[in-house]
Amino acid sequence: METAIAEASDIIDETAAALLRTEDLDTDVARAAAYETVSETLETGAALLRTI
Repeated sequence: METAIAEASDIIDETAAALLRTEDLDTDVARAAAYETVSETLETGAALLRTI
């Protein structure tokens, strides 16, 4: 269980970092791609948390 919590924490950190990077992107296409990645990361994190 500690491993799952650590993995979920890492996912949250990665998501926060990705959101910060989207502010620096110049184009709508780049932002859309970044938001898609963030969305997928959050879904993975949520699924992981449901297993805890």
